[in-house]
Amino acid sequence: MRFDTRPLPRKRARFVSRLVSATLAVLTAWTPALVYAQDGEPEPVYFEADTQISEDVAEAVTRSPDVDERIDPDALSDARVDPSAAEAPPTETDPEHTPISLPGGTEASAATPQAISLPDAEGSIEGMGESFSPVLSSGTATFSVPIAVAPGRAGVQPSLGLSYGSTNGNGPVGFGWGMGAPFISRQTDRGLPRYIDEPAWHEEEDRFMYNGGQELVPVDTAAVAAIEASAAGSAPAVHADVDGWQQYRARVEGGFMRFFRSPDSTRWIVQSKDGTRFDFGLLPTGEAPSEAIAAAPNALERDPERASGGVFRWSLTRMSDAHGSTVYYLYDQDDGRSYLRDLYYVSPNGCAADTPDATRACTDSLSAYASRVHIVYETRADVFAGYVSGWRIGTAWRVKRIEVTAWNGTGRTLVRRYHLRYRADSFHSLLHQVQVEGRPQTLVNGSMVGDATIAESSLGDAMVGETLPPMTFRYSEMPSSSDAVPGFGGIDA
Repeated sequence: MRFDTRPLPRKRARFVSRLVSATLAVLTAWTPALVYAQDGEPEPVYFEADTQISEDVAEAVTRSPDVDERIDPDALSDARVDPSAAEAPPTETDPEHTPISLPGGTEASAATPQAISLPDAEGSIEGMGESFSPVLSSGTATFSVPIAVAPGRAGVQPSLGLSYGSTNGNGPVGFGWGMGAPFISRQTDRGLPRYIDEPAWHEEEDRFMYNGGQELVPVDTAAVAAIEASAAGSAPAVHADVDGWQQYRARVEGGFMRFFRSPDSTRWIVQSKDGTRFDFGLLPTGEAPSEAIAAAPNALERDPERASGGVFRWSLTRMSDAHGSTVYYLYDQDDGRSYLRDLYYVSPNGCAADTPDATRACTDSLSAYASRVHIVYETRADVFAGYVSGWRIGTAWRVKRIEVTAWNGTGRTLVRRYHLRYRADSFHSLLHQVQVEGRPQTLVNGSMVGDATIAESSLGDAMVGETLPPMTFRYSEMPSSSDAVPGFGGIDA
């Protein structure tokens, strides 16, 4: 708001009027040149601006020649626009250079990542099926390397593998590693076992564990039989060959397995819900091959000073499915410890019978079985012993090699072997490498074919087949000495 009513100087008024006119002219010329990006081709829009200037302004511009001297001529040159260019409608865009869509998601960089797919035929790249899993609740870790065995009849075959646990102790595969079959043992975390065994459960009986981690609790066999027999049309509560045996169940039920202990405590029979049967300990005479019966006592870790009883651990000696197909486990024993030595499965055709029990009780020689897994041991320098059983159980062997063989028509021949190597720079047995050896290969009609004629009896320490790169393990180690603490000396290992 101006309080001074005097008119502006004439020259100043003319300058302002002329500047306003020039600005309007520039805006008017640029308006038709604006184009908006749309999906379709929009109709050109034109604006006609009133470019007429009032007579007073025109007269002011005409009558003020001194204003030209105050305006930079370069400032107005930029405002001069070619009318023909400004009024021309927008031309059609070249389709070849028109973007259809913008990249998004995984292609936001406008470059698709290229991944090399691995072959899945003869040139495929595979590992040993190893798996690693951390246990977050305890801060520990486990690692496993499965042993690929020859396939069995209807899937009846052993499950074998090397397993590592960061909290495991020493064993036949070195520190932290283990390999073996299922077993039943006496519980020792509540004191040494007392070995007061009776045909039926009593209050002073020891507690039993399945596979080292599942506690077994006794069951009132008569009460369970009465409950199961009350169901209309129910089958017998227990099989005839375990009638009168003490029955157990898992304390934390999950697998719904029934455990039966023999009256003399030399055998266990376990039944699963799918009909699979597991025999632990001794095998009855006349119900298994003679080789399996003769080796069954090695599956018992028992007090050497007792003539009977005193069994601390029962290892698996036979597994059979609901149809009677069997897998036999044979053991060696040294310094009171049982070592798994052989696994036989795929029984000969002569074992087929009318009932599963008769098929299971086949006595044909194990040499006629089609598949075998043989475990070779070597002596170790770091012999150690334990006394949790109440007597000495030493460990002086370690696994050296695992051989897998299968029938080729005339006998069992090599399928593959696993070679285990331990660190040579450590006194303690630390598993260093696992290497797989396959059959030797020959070129036949342009393809590599494995030689299936390497007899089982000819296998020794020397490698005869193709090998894969070894799987190597490294371990974290404590320093040999510690830094000195002020006021205390260092600790030398």
